[in-house]
Amino acid sequence: SYSCNATQSQNYTSASMALANYVVEKANHTIHLAINGTESDRILVYGNITNLTGWLEITQGGAALYRNGFQVASGSPAIEIAQLGAGIYNYTYVYSQSENYTFQNVTRFLTILQKATAISLFLNGTRGNYSINEGDVLNMSVYLDVPLAVSLYVNGTLYNTSLPPLVNFTEFGLPGIYNITGIF
Repeated sequence: SYSCNATQSQNYTSASMALANYVVEKANHTIHLAINGTESDRILVYGNITNLTGWLEITQGGAALYRNGFQVASGSPAIEIAQLGAGIYNYTYVYSQSENYTFQNVTRFLTILQKATAISLFLNGTRGNYSINEGDVLNMSVYLDVPLAVSLYVNGTLYNTSLPPLVNFTEFGLPGIYNITGIF
C-alpha cells in the first residue's frame, strides 16, 4: 500500500492521501527439457548415448534435473549424458519458486528398448549340421555381435567360455552324433 504525505509549509497546508494497494504477483515463465535435442518423450534402443538437458528462460533462482526421483544435475542448463540400460526413465526438470517467479516443472519419459543380438555357431565354417570322419578335428566357432561372454557345449558339457569369437578345435575320436551348442 502506498500513501502520499505533504507537510505544511509557509504557503500550503499539510495534506495526506491514501493511494491504492498494489499486489505484485509472481510471474510465470517457461522451462525446457529435451532428450537428444527434442522436447518430447523418446524411445531409443540400448547402446545409444542420451543427452538430457533442462534449461530456463530466466536467470533468477535454481533448478534441478531428476531421473526416477533422484537428482542427477542442477542449474541452467542441467545436463545428464549417459548410456542407460533397457527400461523406462522418468526425467523431471524442476524450478523451485523464487521471489519473482512461480514453481514450474516439466516431465519427459525416456524408453530404452533392448538391443537385438545375433549369435552364430559354425562347424568347420558351415552354419548347420556337419559330418566328419572318426579322428577328424572339428573347428567349432561361436560368434556374437556384442562383447558378452559366449560358451560352447558338446552334449551338454561345457568345453569353452570366452568373449567372441570363441574358436575351439576338437578331435572327435569316437563315432556318434554330437549336440554342439553355443550360448551367451
